[in-house]
Amino acid sequence: MTGKTLSRRRLLRTGLAAGAGTLGLAAIAGCGEPEVVEVEVVKEVVKEVEKVVTVEVAAPKPAAVNLVFFDYVWVDIDKVRDLIVDNYKTLNPHVSIDYIKIPWGDYQVKILTSIAGGSPGDVMYNHPQLTATFASKGALKPLNEFINLDKEFDADDFNDGLIEANTIDGKIYSLPTFSGPWMFVYNRDLIEPLGMGDPWELFQAGEWTIDKYREMAAASVTGEGQDKIFGTNEIPSAMKLIYLWAWGFGGSVWDNHDSPKAFVGNSPEAVAAWDYASDLLHDGIAPPREFARNFPGGNQAMLFSNKIAIYQSHRQFFTKITDQINPGLVPMHKMPNGDDQSRDAPEGYGIFSGTEQEEEAWNLTRYIANEGVKVHVSLGFSGPTRKSLWRSDLFKNSLKPWEDIEAYVAAFASLKRQFTQPAGYNEMNKLFTAAYDEIVLESKTAQQAMDDVKPDIDAILAENQ
Repeated sequence: MTGKTLSRRRLLRTGLAAGAGTLGLAAIAGCGEPEVVEVEVVKEVVKEVEKVVTVEVAAPKPAAVNLVFFDYVWVDIDKVRDLIVDNYKTLNPHVSIDYIKIPWGDYQVKILTSIAGGSPGDVMYNHPQLTATFASKGALKPLNEFINLDKEFDADDFNDGLIEANTIDGKIYSLPTFSGPWMFVYNRDLIEPLGMGDPWELFQAGEWTIDKYREMAAASVTGEGQDKIFGTNEIPSAMKLIYLWAWGFGGSVWDNHDSPKAFVGNSPEAVAAWDYASDLLHDGIAPPREFARNFPGGNQAMLFSNKIAIYQSHRQFFTKITDQINPGLVPMHKMPNGDDQSRDAPEGYGIFSGTEQEEEAWNLTRYIANEGVKVHVSLGFSGPTRKSLWRSDLFKNSLKPWEDIEAYVAAFASLKRQFTQPAGYNEMNKLFTAAYDEIVLESKTAQQAMDDVKPDIDAILAENQ
């Protein structure tokens, strides 16, 4: 038998060389040449590819919400507040807002009526002079729990006293959206010729005192009749303003700052304060009430007309000063007791106690207190309500060239505590201002007027305990 045989080694080499093609395989069939049989060998290579698929699932749209928002009519800044509401709706398209504005004189009655009628809103404007009354009537819902659960809300950043002014018995009823410490704007063209110093420079030197203020205001008085220039404007007689002078003379309005039980505005110290304030009118340093009423535009127009040298007010009014006068700015002077405490009106917004939409009501309230107030600040209708904004670019860029930011910062720092306005404040204030009017008219002494009004004010305090 002749011929070539295919060894096993060769077979293996051939197979390896062939790879995935055909393999020549010799099969010996008896004698003769080996028969080659073509056998197809298929090599299957499986390659697994791991494919990562990202599936985007749209978040469920928030349910539509309609909030009823009660505010009060404030012509000067109504457009600003409208803008804040519109901004919130743009950021929260699922929220619609019934924005209801009520004249100030009707506001308290309207809110209490809505509660009594079982048709409260969701969010409401609030002023410290209403907080205690609204809280006692069950109109406002405490915000403590919302604040504690909201990790992004920094209540400690608010100016001192702002939260406290809206707090009753440890319960916070509204968030402040305004800060306007009581300050003085002065007419440099009337003050500098006196040679008595610049009020802001005197303040920085620790020499801006109530005596210096009165001396400077008295020295500014010149002229007669319609051409007369007065030293300052009248100290407003509302308890929520004039209390500063009672404190500064070592007295008070209430027997207990946190929980008033009695009116003590007839104490010797408080009476000295009422005498001081009314004597600015009696001595002709401030324009008589009738004169101011008959002057077109009143006290403000007198300032713009270079007829008042030193004017008491806050930043919202200062926005009206453009080029009418050459102004300067200074915080409160030191009182007889050495304190330079200022006052504020940290009005704000809270939540109706009867709302069924607590979360959305809180979101709107928080937005106004955080972002909405920045609109107020940028347009000049409020000072910063938060310490972190005192020297911010937002505030700096909103100031006029004559507004010294350091004067504002000093004023913010002087907001050490707030005046308590207990339930029934509005009724008590009417009685107080009527009694003070008798002092101004000199129909009664300060002691007589305050002794006479004390029983009536005490009765209201007792009624609202």
